[in-house]
Amino acid sequence: MNSDARYKGKRFVSFLAVTFVLMLGYFFGNPEVFGSFSTTIGLLYGAYLTGQSATDYVKAKNNANN
Repeated sequence: MNSDARYKGKRFVSFLAVTFVLMLGYFFGNPEVFGSFSTTIGLLYGAYLTGQSATDYVKAKNNANN
């Protein structure tokens, strides 16, 4: 089994989760703080994606050298 197989779709699933959380905040949250809420969620998700991309880059670079 390929070790990368368990990570397939991880970013897409996280995108769906973030979208769901934002929708919950939009429909059930306080409208006065939704801007701050959505910005915070967006920044956290961006940090997650950056970390995943950096990890993928390092893994690809290490596998290319082998």
